[in-house]
Amino acid sequence: MSAQLHTEKTIFLEAAEIASPTERAAFLERSCGDDQQLRAAVEALLLSHQRSQGVLDATAAPGLRARDTTLFIVPQAANRKKELQS
Repeated sequence: MSAQLHTEKTIFLEAAEIASPTERAAFLERSCGDDQQLRAAVEALLLSHQRSQGVLDATAAPGLRARDTTLFIVPQAANRKKELQS
């Protein structure tokens, strides 16, 4: 992995954990500095990630975020596998 991609990935992963838009912008400013190309690449990754989360959340059960459904899907799949084996 090139140094540029490693840096993009590292900054993206940290920025994705920051919920506040103001704090995220400040983090990107500190992390990317004057490198507008790096900033644009990280912001594009964040936007793509945000959009994919919206799609996943829209398909989740009401009141659940997509990340929460994993807790229900995995046990159900295991139970279904047991039913099929019986």
